[in-house]
Amino acid sequence: MATHNLEFIAAELEKSYASMRCDGGFEVIKKAIEKLGLRHKEHIAAYGEGNERRLTGKHETADIKTFLWVQISLAAIWF
Repeated sequence: MATHNLEFIAAELEKSYASMRCDGGFEVIKKAIEKLGLRHKEHIAAYGEGNERRLTGKHETADIKTFLWVQISLAAIWF
């Protein structure tokens, strides 16, 4: 990939993320997450074989067939 293409990609990412950091940014984030959910099967397939053993829904993850996201407060996490 040519260097100028990488610069273009970086500029596009910066523009995309900027809207997520402004007032109303959480709505932009939710819309982006909803779009990811529409292609859940395709994204899981891109990870390769064996994910059904890991994405069982028995622990911290949803099962492999379910797209799930949650909002958390980082202030509530203990380190």
